Amino acid sequence: MKKYILLLFVLIFSISGVFGQNKTALVIGNGAYSHFSRLANPTNEAIQMKNTLEGLGFEVILLLNGSKEDILDSVYSFENKLKQRGGLALFHYGGHGVQVDGKNYIIPTDADIPDERRVKTRGFDIDEIISAMDASGSKTNIVILDACRDNPLPGGSRSGTRGLTVTGFQPPDSIIVYSAEAGTTAQDGLFTPTLIKYLKMPGLDFIDVLRNVRTEVREKSKGAQRTGEYNQLETKLYLAGTGSAPVRTPGFQEEAAKYGSVKVSVVEAGTVYIDGVRMGNISANRSATLSDITTGTHQLEIRYGSKTERKSITVYENRIASAGFTWVDSSTVAMGNRDSSSGSGPEDDFVLVRGGTFQMGFNEKDSAKPVHSVTVSSFYMSKYEVTQKEYEAVMGKNPSSTSYGIGDNYPVDKVSWYDAIEYCNKLSKKEGLTPVYTIIKNRIDPNNSSSSDNLKWTVSSNINANGYRLPTEAEWEYAARGGNGYTYAGSNTIGSVAWYWKNSGDNTLSGDWDWDRVKENNGKSHPVGGKQANELGLYDMTGNAYEWCWDWYGSYSSSRQTDPVGKSSGWGRVFRGGSWGDSASRCHSAHRYYSTPGSRTIGVGFRLVRHP
Repeated sequence: MKKYILLLFVLIFSISGVFGQNKTALVIGNGAYSHFSRLANPTNEAIQMKNTLEGLGFEVILLLNGSKEDILDSVYSFENKLKQRGGLALFHYGGHGVQVDGKNYIIPTDADIPDERRVKTRGFDIDEIISAMDASGSKTNIVILDACRDNPLPGGSRSGTRGLTVTGFQPPDSIIVYSAEAGTTAQDGLFTPTLIKYLKMPGLDFIDVLRNVRTEVREKSKGAQRTGEYNQLETKLYLAGTGSAPVRTPGFQEEAAKYGSVKVSVVEAGTVYIDGVRMGNISANRSATLSDITTGTHQLEIRYGSKTERKSITVYENRIASAGFTWVDSSTVAMGNRDSSSGSGPEDDFVLVRGGTFQMGFNEKDSAKPVHSVTVSSFYMSKYEVTQKEYEAVMGKNPSSTSYGIGDNYPVDKVSWYDAIEYCNKLSKKEGLTPVYTIIKNRIDPNNSSSSDNLKWTVSSNINANGYRLPTEAEWEYAARGGNGYTYAGSNTIGSVAWYWKNSGDNTLSGDWDWDRVKENNGKSHPVGGKQANELGLYDMTGNAYEWCWDWYGSYSSSRQTDPVGKSSGWGRVFRGGSWGDSASRCHSAHRYYSTPGSRTIGVGFRLVRHP
């Protein structure tokens, strides 16, 4: 099947040669789209490009199926790497792309773009990438955009303009190359593999590479596909060196293009990696198939948090290789199995978190160290943060700020710790359950040392009652981590699982955290469940709204603990998870924050747990 493809190269050259310089690349392949047609080739071609560039001496950052936040973070990392290394920079993108009002945009895999008006805020501006490379001070820059020429937006919402346009920011000494002239079709999988072949040939400068690619593409497409160029190149560029180009036989090229599959099976849940590239999560006692893997020997890994199991496997053409991983975590019971029995637990909005042992804390954060061993018993936890509608139905009012996210399905915020435990008790009584908390409002709590808390209610808990309650801090972190060692709840990439300061407003921000910029960008909370859940099916454990816990804040002990409930006294109660206005650091699964029990703060809410 044919599709429209567009490939754009931008090269910025200094007067000096590039062979022998540091070479750094960012390669992105997007194919698994949630709201647009899926593309078969970009991820495989991205892996092939990565391997080719590494063979040419590049240090490569690879991103597969990136969200807008993933792309932004990878470009930020790319720019920082270039500032450190200098030399030659190369960016390659494969996936959907679109032109709107004379500007080009990459389409992230999670982008929901119903019309062209929303492309500017939900797509990723290509000029930002070129500007980042230019600002890094790298001597030579190559940008390759291999994007669908057929506008992927819904038919009724797009203009007559198809494909990408000449980039708005084109520095001097540059060359722009299109894989197909405007209005012509490009065969799927023809241009990029041809480009990869000639990039590897010594003795060819970049103009020779493009000339050979242009000729071969035209011949193989029988004249249907012709490349177009805008050439301002002033110096020669030899990516593979200046040696004589070897003779390549058709048989050699065909061998490099063969593929097979790998079937992976596990006992424990983990994350599958092949040759260091993350492929996805796999559940306990399940199998998964990795398709379109190049023939040859590969390194497979299953990462179970702090434990990694590795195997070497050989892939043959059109055959399925099998690899079984047998590691079993004897210290914990499997987590995250939802209760499936009727009438034995809460409704569908709760997840049964099966108890186990984990390493709580994070030694790189002063408030979260030392890391220590904690065992927790099983408990039910709500999938979502308590919403404004739910809170108002029980408490008769909605305290949330009208300026920072208002609506039935938004998380309630500006609730104190006292408000949260009162809600728990009232909801328990409403549903005929036994309240967990005993609240004595007219008795000052002798364990509350806060000088700014004017209430100081005395509150005790019966954690074995069947009513609703707040999680302990240990329960919260255990559930957020989901049995894996991710930095955030469900991912090492914050944008896929959280609303935080960079992505909670009208535009995606970059750089260092700045509250004034958050406000100017109209940062706010978002409806619950809008981001990817963690492994247990829990949403917004990272970002959106902080969540109150039961515990008084205090330093951790290094000793092993079972079902800890925090310090016996203090001046502040703990809340966890970060909010829509916080930096990535404060959204870390181990990050701790606290405030007086009576404080009502923008961006602080809660979620419920119950005894099983």
